[in-house]
Amino acid sequence: MAAVPEPIHSVAVKVYDHWRQLGEAEPERAYLGASIIGGPCERALWFGFRWAERRTFDGRTYRLFERGRNEEKVIIDELRGIGCEVSDSMPNGEQWGFKDIGGHFSGHMDAAARGTPYAPKSWCVCEFKTHSAKSFKELVDKGVVVAKPEHWHQMNIYMGQLGIDRAMYYAVCKDDDRIHTEWLHFDNEQYERMMDRARRIINSAEPPERISNDASWYQCKFCDYRPICHGQSVPRAHCRTCAHATPETGNDASDKARWSCSHLGRDISLDMQRVGCNGHRFIPILLDKFAEYLGTPDGVNPQYRNRLTGNIFHNGSEIAEGAHPHYNSIEIRAAHDKRALGDAGVEEFRQVFGARIGEAA
Repeated sequence: MAAVPEPIHSVAVKVYDHWRQLGEAEPERAYLGASIIGGPCERALWFGFRWAERRTFDGRTYRLFERGRNEEKVIIDELRGIGCEVSDSMPNGEQWGFKDIGGHFSGHMDAAARGTPYAPKSWCVCEFKTHSAKSFKELVDKGVVVAKPEHWHQMNIYMGQLGIDRAMYYAVCKDDDRIHTEWLHFDNEQYERMMDRARRIINSAEPPERISNDASWYQCKFCDYRPICHGQSVPRAHCRTCAHATPETGNDASDKARWSCSHLGRDISLDMQRVGCNGHRFIPILLDKFAEYLGTPDGVNPQYRNRLTGNIFHNGSEIAEGAHPHYNSIEIRAAHDKRALGDAGVEEFRQVFGARIGEAA
């Protein structure tokens, strides 16, 4: 007999929705993280640092993330159970971590341990990860440096920042609870290479080059930022995508990461960065797939030629009378068909009715 399908309001559905709501309520990371600095594409890392698009997941995935975090506590108990000394927090009670490059580059390691069979008297960086059966097999066959380079670079950054010259990678297979561990030593050359990469990404006013100009390239195909990088989608309009905002890197690493705004003439708080203001003007290259930047004739509102139609428009905060239409940044993002930007018919409607281009209901 066929199983009766679960009702739409089953316990599982409600639990997944619970995790989705929890996950979506979490604020975006304010810094470039050590856990991703070894990723394949610098452009994608820049988009992430600049909050170009919000990454969201379904409830099951958020629940899976939580399972990985819960596994950390289990592993720490296991290490202590075999006689290791494990420290999972600094003397001030906070998680082990670091801040660098003006506080814009940061990371938090799972623990530090001493008394492992690898080196009984030496402290080591500990990184704990869970894997699917397929991922675990590749890890065992190839080792973490080859199979999971992002994890390797993450540990190497922690070693360099905290002055510990060795690390233990502790992996658990989620399918059958097998354990795989590796002992790794600090690589200063790779450390300096990743630190230089972090500085480039943080200090760059524009996105770095693409890893490939082919949108079907395997590393681009499933990238969260593919519609922005290879298509005509526009990033969200807030301070981090604004030409006026700059991450300041000259302050002490122990301070909170600072961003300044040339439009307001002052620093901008993290809360304000998430919202932006009506002075927002897109970093011009972010519109390059459909708009050619022509400069800022009035010194305030950048002018563009629509590559799809040849029409001229401005990125401005208000509907303005003049030779060419003005669109605020929210309208530019919301325009599903970018041919509407600069279109005479659309502009007439906006002028007569005081209308704005908005997201479809």
